[in-house]
Amino acid sequence: MTPIFVCPVSPISAYFFPFVFPSTIEVNHNLIYWSGIWYASSIMTTGLADMFNTIDRVLAISYPVRYAAQKKRFVLVAFASISAVFGFVFFLMLVERIEPGRYDVMFGRHITYRMSSMIMMVNAGVALFNVPVAVVFFCKLRKFNKSLLRSNKSASTANMVVLHQMILSIVFWIVPTIGNIIALYVFKVNFSVALGPYIVTLLMTYLMACSIMYRRKLVRHRKPHAVQSLWLKATGRNVAPSL
Repeated sequence: MTPIFVCPVSPISAYFFPFVFPSTIEVNHNLIYWSGIWYASSIMTTGLADMFNTIDRVLAISYPVRYAAQKKRFVLVAFASISAVFGFVFFLMLVERIEPGRYDVMFGRHITYRMSSMIMMVNAGVALFNVPVAVVFFCKLRKFNKSLLRSNKSASTANMVVLHQMILSIVFWIVPTIGNIIALYVFKVNFSVALGPYIVTLLMTYLMACSIMYRRKLVRHRKPHAVQSLWLKATGRNVAPSL
């Protein structure tokens, strides 16, 4: 997720440079393009990463024994797939680069319209695909919470974190992305003209909220186990006191 947080800073700051430093306009085109290409490539992998995260929880709930044996392989497959998509999109944007106008400071003016449309359509497609995946996860989680397996606090914590992430993704990513495509291609209304890059702003809000949530919930969950492990090592006992 780190590139997704860092990359927007350069394009946003580059938009203001031509007005503050007019003599650097040509340099700013390179800044906008190269920072934007990293950002756009990262954006294309966000939905894919969400999908793998949800599938991971579905597999953990549905096939716990097999999942325990195969989870490392699943992580490798997910990482390889995300990296491949990132690299492919990055390469396409290198090929689809065009010469912008002198005062074009939007990243979309530095690549072909075909490439810009593809980015929007693929993001919308991944968002749509994430809907049934999320529904399956909600159903599986509901059954899981009713079963005896809910005594596994570690799995329950991870499941609830992903559940909250899915809710955030629906509110801040899936609904706005699909709504933007419908408004643009069906009703010929471009909200970005009046609101600016609101899709990017909502996506950044979603990613920031997920980072804070993962940090608070998972670190809080691991801390008692770390304290328990240190207590066992210090005392040499096999049973730790209740925390």
